[in-house]
Amino acid sequence: MIKVKLLGMQQLKNKLTKLTSGVKREFEQLNTRTAFSIERDAKKVAPVRFGFLRSGIKTNIYQGGMATEVVATKDYSAYVEYGTRRMKARPFMEPAWEKNKAEYMREIEKLVKAAL
Repeated sequence: MIKVKLLGMQQLKNKLTKLTSGVKREFEQLNTRTAFSIERDAKKVAPVRFGFLRSGIKTNIYQGGMATEVVATKDYSAYVEYGTRRMKARPFMEPAWEKNKAEYMREIEKLVKAAL
């Protein structure tokens, strides 16, 4: 199983829990929105033979959006992502994260600046 977790640093999480509910809600929405974007992009990039790999890419939301994860649940997901000695890697999770990372970090920065 392959996971991409969007977890804030513990200090950021502690700070956000002390902030107004509006900023916390924005952070939860950002995490959730980003996780679903990663899922969508991973499904676009995932190699398709029968569609099982693509159908196994799921988003899980925890604590109302304070923590999210995008998971490739098929047993062979890691073999496709990283390859084997007999099969070339065909990454789909890492490219999806890389595509969304810069925007996610910009939005986090805006939230932190607004909160301080």
